Amino acid sequence: MQQQQARHRLWISENMGEIHIRKDLPAKLRAMPYIQMACVQVASRIMLTAKAIAFTDAYETGRYMKGIVLIGTKVVATDWKSGWIEFGAYGREPIFVARHVLKRAAEANGFRVASN
Repeated sequence: MQQQQARHRLWISENMGEIHIRKDLPAKLRAMPYIQMACVQVASRIMLTAKAIAFTDAYETGRYMKGIVLIGTKVVATDWKSGWIEFGAYGREPIFVARHVLKRAAEANGFRVASN
């Protein structure tokens, strides 16, 4: 039951490389201040975890790690190469292996991430 609830809280967008709270909750519920505050707290925890993972697994210049920011209730990777780091780049062979930093950060905080 708890896994099913967690699955509905977050999802990861394959083309944007971002994790955010689902928008299918009723508007009244989303607008409640304590719900917003809880969502921001969860997103902040995920952001800090993502930065720690990026520091150990995807750090060359530090731009990717510094580009992981919180926008409202979204954790977003803003660096231009974020999509490659999260999902990899492929040609005939893998050009850049996917690191799944944001996904791993959400999972490390107890959330199940589902593809969109």
